[in-house]
Amino acid sequence: MRSRFQRFVIASGAVLAATAGSALAAGPQQAGVSAAVRGEIRRINAANPVGVRLASGQPIYLADRIDSGPASGLQIMLLDQTTFTIGPDSSVTIDQFVYDPTTSAGRLTASIGKGVFRFVSGKIAQHDPASMTVKLPLATIGIRGTMVFGRSDGKSAIVGLAGPGPENNTGDKTAGVDVITADGTAELRRPGWGAIVTSGRPPLLQQLPRALVEQILNQVAPRALAGSPSLSGASGSRQPGNGAPPVGAASTGQAAGQASATALVSLASLDKIAPLTQNADQATLAAVQLGDNGINTTMQQLLLQTGFGFYALNNISLTGSAGSGSYNFSMQINFDTRQINVQYQVNSFIFDDEAFVPGSLSFSQSYAGASGPATFSGSGSCVFTFSCQGSVSLKNVNGVAGQADFSLSVGAGSRSSSGAGSAAKQTGG
Repeated sequence: MRSRFQRFVIASGAVLAATAGSALAAGPQQAGVSAAVRGEIRRINAANPVGVRLASGQPIYLADRIDSGPASGLQIMLLDQTTFTIGPDSSVTIDQFVYDPTTSAGRLTASIGKGVFRFVSGKIAQHDPASMTVKLPLATIGIRGTMVFGRSDGKSAIVGLAGPGPENNTGDKTAGVDVITADGTAELRRPGWGAIVTSGRPPLLQQLPRALVEQILNQVAPRALAGSPSLSGASGSRQPGNGAPPVGAASTGQAAGQASATALVSLASLDKIAPLTQNADQATLAAVQLGDNGINTTMQQLLLQTGFGFYALNNISLTGSAGSGSYNFSMQINFDTRQINVQYQVNSFIFDDEAFVPGSLSFSQSYAGASGPATFSGSGSCVFTFSCQGSVSLKNVNGVAGQADFSLSVGAGSRSSSGAGSAAKQTGG
């Protein structure tokens, strides 16, 4: 018979029932159970390299790689009440799981290979936040007891903090995560903010656009939990200490907490997280509030784009006291290198009834910061020796940076002429 102080140690495919005179248990060892399975989910391991179909309520073993197909997803409930949720075309592996239910001490390491994800830390991280680590291809997430969501494709990643915020109703400390890469570390301490991870660059800390947050969280919101699955066999045995339920069956509080953990998203205010309970043993997890709150500036969203954007408009009139004429506007944005190239090509210009040979004004600029609107400007000579000033402001119209509002002014002494226009993004990343 096992003693009251038994410890489950699950690591590298072996479990140790730690008691005086306990023996090493052989075979694959369970770390948790699948829940809210929808679509095609496959469990892949050394014994089944092709994978076997997974349904709700089935065990998840250490070192199993769980892959989801298109329009698929599931939640994994671990024995310490940590939950991992993945969306379509995603994968997760529980690499290490050490848990003592009598003290809540342990160690948890998981790897997310690709796709969209969300996790809610459980008792291991509550006992010692440093004991939980989540690995991405380009980063490691150090946990401080929290809720995290994100997306990874192996070449880049977004890691966002969902809570709990400073106004939680359980007295929990404000949560956070450290996103650690070979090029630097980003400390997330404000719900609704995230770290943008790209290879060869330090992670970029910024408030995340509402549309992006909504897109990710909608993909990891299971329609419903498939009942209250067993965490370790059909009958189980009661673990002493802290009023813990039998390992073989989820408690009412646990089921309620985990069920509410599948519906954390209520998009209302990214700046403020509603009162939030961290412990899944308590009645429910209150809704995380995420939303607009004035963060929909182009500069913040530019940092999340990839590919190119092109903008062009021809025959914009120049009028004013300096003379009259017309020009063509063109601009290209390389979202990957964060570089813009702008050109104003003057077609004609007449000053005091004299026609001048037309010229052009060009400038290139890079952008890096996340604050303020995306506005760029340059100056020089575009007609003879006349001074020219060009300015471009980007707006989110029909998509991120969907429109460029631009202007050009030509000055001759105290006299000036100008013309402005708006160009839609022709091709985007």
